Amino acid sequence: MDKKVLKVLVFAAVIFIAGFLFFNNQKNAPENETVRVCVKDNCYEVEIADDPMERARGLMFRQNLDEDKGMLFVFENSGKHSFWMKNTLIALDIIWIDERGKILHISQNTPPCESDFCPSYAPEEPSKYVLEVAAGQTRKIGAAMGDKVNFEL
Repeated sequence: MDKKVLKVLVFAAVIFIAGFLFFNNQKNAPENETVRVCVKDNCYEVEIADDPMERARGLMFRQNLDEDKGMLFVFENSGKHSFWMKNTLIALDIIWIDERGKILHISQNTPPCESDFCPSYAPEEPSKYVLEVAAGQTRKIGAAMGDKVNFEL
């Protein structure tokens, strides 16, 4: 067998194994800590993403998200935290929340991004938390900027 062909086959095998291990690890990854977050008397059981790795992974590669579930991103400092939908397979409502629990901004029905260049979504004001729930939830419950969010730890 030609050395070039052998190198290509070895490279392809390494890529295949790395991909298999990555996606298998995603399926079997332990679930993050969960808490309840309530908006307008509607509560969601949310996973906490409070370190850089968890925040970077977010809800990537999830096939679905139940209406009563979500993810709460917790940041060390308030800031204009931007989000994108790269490798996110489902549409989401993204809710930016200040340190007092007030909704600052909502991106409704934020679509998945299938290209290499995905748009970023961010509020005008600094936020401390970002809540992601299934697309359509904010409209369904009538959530709006200024509403209070309660965290039940």
